[in-house]
Amino acid sequence: MAYDPNLPANHSPIVSAELRSQFAGLKALIDAQQTQITALQSQNAGLQAQMDRKASMDDVNLAIAAGSARNVGGFDFSGEDISDPPQKVEVEDIQSGLSGLVQALKQPVADLSPVLTANNATMSLDWDYSGPVCDGFHIYVHQPNEAPGVFNDRVQVAGGLGTWATGFDSPADAAGYKYYIVPMDGDGNPLTARSNMAGFV
Repeated sequence: MAYDPNLPANHSPIVSAELRSQFAGLKALIDAQQTQITALQSQNAGLQAQMDRKASMDDVNLAIAAGSARNVGGFDFSGEDISDPPQKVEVEDIQSGLSGLVQALKQPVADLSPVLTANNATMSLDWDYSGPVCDGFHIYVHQPNEAPGVFNDRVQVAGGLGTWATGFDSPADAAGYKYYIVPMDGDGNPLTARSNMAGFV
């Protein structure tokens, strides 16, 4: 029986069956609310996971700064009066000044690729990464029995991690193995150049 807000009626005798029915109706309402709350919590967790994969405002600001021209307030280019017609040396001065201006406007290109280290104590690969937010890191491995320069995409680890255990017990076990990593977006596209190569010694 569904909950009836009109029961029990005022000044009516207490009937146990009626009260049990009312309590059962209230519990059904509470259970239905809990089901809805659980569904909303699940949706919220999914949305939060999507938000966590998005770039932060700091990432956006860094990207804007990296793509903007630098301040050239201190750039000095005072050319002489130009002849009519201009002389070759005067044109070369203009060309040199424009080249200097372009170089002054350019932002220095930052190397955002991961820095990879082989940790002999823990037999793990550790890395520092300050590039764009990534979905994960792909670890490429060269094995001793492979041709020089051949690396295979062996492992994928989550973007929030900065270490990976190789499973080797000692540097001697890992002799000849070389590694590099690449940060990837959710579609499997590289976000920076690959890291440096590292191996255990």
